[in-house]
Amino acid sequence: YLDAIFVANFLSTQELGVYSVATQMNGIVLQLPTIANTLLIPLFITLHSEGLNEKINAYFKHTLPILTLGWGFICILGSVAGYILIPLIFGDGFFGATTPFWILITSSVVGIPIFFGYAAVTHSSMSTYIAAIASVFAASINILFNVLLIPIFGIEGCAWATVLAYLVNVIVFAILLRKKISIPVSWLFVAILPNLTGAIIFA
Repeated sequence: YLDAIFVANFLSTQELGVYSVATQMNGIVLQLPTIANTLLIPLFITLHSEGLNEKINAYFKHTLPILTLGWGFICILGSVAGYILIPLIFGDGFFGATTPFWILITSSVVGIPIFFGYAAVTHSSMSTYIAAIASVFAASINILFNVLLIPIFGIEGCAWATVLAYLVNVIVFAILLRKKISIPVSWLFVAILPNLTGAIIFA
């Protein structure tokens, strides 16, 4: 919603419509991670209550990076599908939504650690303030880079501002969770790189 305000301010209503298609398509992609987050909350609550912190650490050290990498490859396929299907479904006038969609779907990969673990574990460990702090940092980055990038790159710049906001969000989550309950980071950020690199090359 912050993006829409800046796109409407810096660009035209037509470009806002094109960008809205990209964001709605990305929203569809994010439904599965959102459900996964809901399912993980009771799992982590159970593990915490039974004192099985080593299982939690094993999940974040080994499983979460693999899930992130796997989701990244799925999203690359989704990006290619969007590149083909968006003009077919919405018409050639919305071909401009394909690049922002490709970039935005990368934000869903960057944000996967939050959906597939970080948000759930903050609930189970009664550390929900971490989400609030991370959101403040992410929103600040989103606003700053919308101002910097939209005048130069248009709606693609807006999409990159979203990617950077997600990245900062994950970094803040990782730092604070490591301090609070010693959650390992492992090779999580390496797992993000293939999808991020693909988006940069495509853009």
